[in-house]
Amino acid sequence: MNGRLLDKNNDIYFDGKHVARAYSFRDSVKRRITTILRTVQGECFTDYEEGVPWFSRALGNSVLFADEISEEIKEKIEEIERVYKVDNVVIEIDDRNISGRYQVTLTDGSNLSSGF
Repeated sequence: MNGRLLDKNNDIYFDGKHVARAYSFRDSVKRRITTILRTVQGECFTDYEEGVPWFSRALGNSVLFADEISEEIKEKIEEIERVYKVDNVVIEIDDRNISGRYQVTLTDGSNLSSGF
């Protein structure tokens, strides 16, 4: 499983000559999780179920829905190949902004955590 490496802005990383590839196990899984979390459900024309339902279920809801949104994100991450289990998803809602962090255990036994 390899794919394009993402930079700190989650854009495809270009090293000056060519697009860099994510060859490590952790980098490729992290790239896949980032891609899923940054895709709005229905946006991908090849699979309308891909991504998170940000518009229909998350954005515009109050803090009371944070647990529901967290559970939705957890389910999406669990569907990703080579993710053994999702240890934690924390959502922070500040007026019109949603951010959060996740921690997962991969099938090789290592842990991966990042923010979104």
